[in-house]
Amino acid sequence: MLIPCPPTALPEAFWVICLRSMQAFGRGRRVIFKFNKLNSKKCAYCTLQNEKCIPIPWYVREEYAAFWAAIDDLVLEEEEEMDLEEIIAIKRAAYALDNVVRVTTSMMKESGTDPLVFALLEGI
Repeated sequence: MLIPCPPTALPEAFWVICLRSMQAFGRGRRVIFKFNKLNSKKCAYCTLQNEKCIPIPWYVREEYAAFWAAIDDLVLEEEEEMDLEEIIAIKRAAYALDNVVRVTTSMMKESGTDPLVFALLEGI
């Protein structure tokens, strides 16, 4: 059975890449982030790490687009080495996305706002 996209998740990123995989790319690791099955709750990276997949939040649409553009430039064969410029672009995009997530999460905790309520108020 197909798992529906949570209201707080970015629909275009759901079942594509999770926040943990994106953070691993930001640390310079090249990880397998694909979901093996349509009904899977975990991506390949989170399955290997034995961790829960965290969907990328809806409010980082622009940062996700920049990150995905940097990842698209990384379409390489397994034997090839990553170019230093590609690594830097991916790290910057992942860092920017992660920063927005951390700051927004912190602001929501400070204000006592539930992410779901916050998402509904913003009019997803």
